[in-house]
Amino acid sequence: MKLLARYLADEGEKESVLSTLGSWLQDPACSNNTTLLLMAAVVYQAEGNLVDALKCCHSSSHLELMATSVQIFLKMDRPDVAEKKLKEMMAIDDDATCTQLAQVCAANRHTDCLDTHPRPLWGTSAHLQTRRVLTAVWARRRRG
Repeated sequence: MKLLARYLADEGEKESVLSTLGSWLQDPACSNNTTLLLMAAVVYQAEGNLVDALKCCHSSSHLELMATSVQIFLKMDRPDVAEKKLKEMMAIDDDATCTQLAQVCAANRHTDCLDTHPRPLWGTSAHLQTRRVLTAVWARRRRG
């Protein structure tokens, strides 16, 4: 995680972070670490290297990595493959937050749902719909 923080904090550290990630991913002892794979996928995705990002998380059965795969497939304009990955996630755990969030993103073909820095939704139709739902829930709680 410290490596990801260095990558995000300092422009001059990017090359150093990328080379460190590459060497860690080549090491058999580290290459199965899901936190490292997720961090590498985030860094590669930020670099625009979707192929390497997908290599980090494509074959995993961990929901966080699978959700990242869904995001990458949507960015690659491959909603069909994203739907397949989403079905795999649903078979593992349909109620998990990662699965539900990936499901919403795939249904809306919205590629930044799972981004580390999503755009604000204030004022959009999704925001207004969420406000209506929350207002109805709060009203029911006050009555009941």
